[in-house]
Amino acid sequence: MESNIVLFVSQANSKRRQEQFWETANLVVEIISPDDLDRDLVDKRRDYAVAGITEYWMIDPRNDSIQVLHLRDGEYREVIQAERSEHAVSRVLQGFRMNVEELFAKARAQ
Repeated sequence: MESNIVLFVSQANSKRRQEQFWETANLVVEIISPDDLDRDLVDKRRDYAVAGITEYWMIDPRNDSIQVLHLRDGEYREVIQAERSEHAVSRVLQGFRMNVEELFAKARAQ
């Protein structure tokens, strides 16, 4: 199983580091894999919420979109559904943003 994940751990959370490194993350960005959609869309969403990860991005190559979710009261709520010419913007990591169209164009060019 291949995993495509980027995460950000703030300095404040660096003291909580452990083997399950994603459990200390403030932000997780993950590419949805077509081989197991339930794992990526249901299981990981639940696991990351339980771990208390504030912001979760799901990059979806099936429809060239980025869904940005924020944790509130133990559940994720969609904040941004960025498609094609739009940008996904982080509330957790200041200045972090992705242009959806540019991201997928670069991915396809490789």
